[in-house]
Amino acid sequence: NERLSALSPSNIKSIEIIGNPGPRYDAAGSALINIVTKRYGQEGSMGTLRNYLSYSDFVGYNNRTNIDYYYSKGKWSINGNYGILTGNNGWRWATSRTSELPGAFFKSDINADLKSKMKNFSNYGLGLQFNLDDDSFFSVEYNGAYEDLRGSMRSENTITDSEFGIYTSLRSQEELTLKNSLNANYDQKIDSLGSNLFVGAQYSGYNNDFDNNIDESSKVNGSENQVNINNIGDNNINIYSLQTDYTKALKNSHFLELGIKYGHVNINSETQFFDIESAESPIRNEALSSNFVYDEKVPAAYFNYRGSISDSINYSFGLRSELTDIRLFTSVDGGEVIRDNYVNFFPNVSLNTKLPAGIGAYLTYSSRINRPPYNRLNPFVVYQDAFTSIRGNKNLQPSKVHAIELGSTYNGWGLKTGYNFT
Repeated sequence: NERLSALSPSNIKSIEIIGNPGPRYDAAGSALINIVTKRYGQEGSMGTLRNYLSYSDFVGYNNRTNIDYYYSKGKWSINGNYGILTGNNGWRWATSRTSELPGAFFKSDINADLKSKMKNFSNYGLGLQFNLDDDSFFSVEYNGAYEDLRGSMRSENTITDSEFGIYTSLRSQEELTLKNSLNANYDQKIDSLGSNLFVGAQYSGYNNDFDNNIDESSKVNGSENQVNINNIGDNNINIYSLQTDYTKALKNSHFLELGIKYGHVNINSETQFFDIESAESPIRNEALSSNFVYDEKVPAAYFNYRGSISDSINYSFGLRSELTDIRLFTSVDGGEVIRDNYVNFFPNVSLNTKLPAGIGAYLTYSSRINRPPYNRLNPFVVYQDAFTSIRGNKNLQPSKVHAIELGSTYNGWGLKTGYNFT
């Protein structure tokens, strides 16, 4: 999501979904979103300005303005973009929890209303490409985003057990997120048959700082109480990757694809809660405060072979291997370090055929891995009220998915059936 929000919408040509990605791509996830950006072939310069205005009764007006500029001369081309989104956002939700165990009846009804203002949501980018010759190029691109969010959330929790209480909290929030992505690519066409060499490197950094003030009041059987809490923290994610892909064209339109990739993710986050009492300095709440450090390294290698048995039958088969090495530290519950490493193999097979009367048929098998999102591993407290919070689970494990799909096409119609085992 962070990577997508740093892109300029007006710079996107098309988006396609690849449901059965081959071994060339990372094994994580269930499908691949391929975003094709615009490419301009002619020399000269061109600029575009676009504005999008929307309105809803729930949040009011939102406005997005995008400006793009492109220039090309000789072997050089450059493109830049800037966009700004202003307006409002909001969420409204309700949660109900009931326990009817004998002697331990408990019921909680929560109604929450979040209203926020996008004070400055900007995204920007700059790209440069140099064509070494007709068959090779080098490019470097930077994309970034600056997101300043201000808002407030009002939450009311009505609890009924042996007593009856209404707990109200008002959280004012200030949140600043910086997103930066830099990638460099080299692409070399080796021959006219389709042999190709690609080398790419990417760095992405996401930095989130927040400062929330929480005013809570409670009324239990006529007795009132007031509490003030300050929650400050930051969340930093750094992602590095380096990959090389080589495609060798063989005889009779057969191709051998080979590649290696190294990925590294480092996360460092901290959240601190302070109880603010009148005439006294803030007192750190150790039960809610925590630190989280996560380090993940994933070297990978793959091969894929594709070709045809006849004019009407095409096939491909390949294998990807990934070594996952992780180290997780959390200060929750007195501090804990979790280490793990494992190797996975991901085979991929597909068969396509053209039958008489314009009918096409295909059969595919692939295997994927779904690793827990980083924020779901972090036992970092997202505070709602004194009785309600969201925390990650450091013990979550990845799941592996095996998928088989059988499909047919005819005159623009498609029919498919599949089976997944997780």
